[in-house]
Amino acid sequence: MRTRPLLALALASLAAACGDDAASERATTEAATEAVTGAESGAKSDQALDADAPPASKPRVVLLTQSAGYEHAVVKRAQADAPSLVERALAERWSSRAEVQLLRDATQLDAARLADTDVLLLYTTGELPVPGGASALVEWVRAGGALLGVHSVSDTFHEQPEFLELLGGEFDGHPWHQRVRLLVVDREHPATAALPEPFELHDEIYEYKRRAENDLRVLLRLDPKSVDFSRAKHPHSGHPMSWVREVDAGRVFHTGLGHRDELWRDEAFLGHLDGALSWLLREG
Repeated sequence: MRTRPLLALALASLAAACGDDAASERATTEAATEAVTGAESGAKSDQALDADAPPASKPRVVLLTQSAGYEHAVVKRAQADAPSLVERALAERWSSRAEVQLLRDATQLDAARLADTDVLLLYTTGELPVPGGASALVEWVRAGGALLGVHSVSDTFHEQPEFLELLGGEFDGHPWHQRVRLLVVDREHPATAALPEPFELHDEIYEYKRRAENDLRVLLRLDPKSVDFSRAKHPHSGHPMSWVREVDAGRVFHTGLGHRDELWRDEAFLGHLDGALSWLLREG
């Protein structure tokens, strides 16, 4: 799945700026990830009729959980080599579907790594030191990359608006941290098809600015009847909580959920992310 000539061509100029040290760090990170997750990093058996054909590789999913701003408890590591709750939950859950790599240093997210990545999941904050800046991620998506943004991703790259425009929204406060009801707007999407009705959970709820909703396919909205709506900073926004975008050859999925630790053991929420991965990998 990672043989994307268009993507490789678009990132070639950025790859030239990366040296052998980045490749070495990448190899070390991959080895540590395999030891943590216990997942196979090799190729899965090829089911093609040609028995001599090389085995097909799993799609590669990179989880970047670096916090250059506020660090959420669910992505905090107790020790440098001990994966966080988010990393453990997704590496274990997706190990049969993908080669999952855990990344804590955005400087390793160079053009060469991006060219070899099928889905990039960001649970991040602040101004990340990505080689080439936010524009490198934007160009990667436009050339065919797939971005999965979780919770505080909208609190990332405030000084580089091209990323927030790609994402579809920018964090602008969290007036509610309580049990809420979410309205499933679109059940045709795999990320929402299996959600319960009503869909209720306890989480920190964001509001967003810098958002053009006519360019978003909204999947979930906050039910305003489930909160004290007088606290809303943007009462006429419709309060989308999850949405998707297709940008040139790439795809973007965003969910504002995922602050609280119990959600990372909740089947409905994790199923929401499973469906997001399916859509980003263009399965089915």
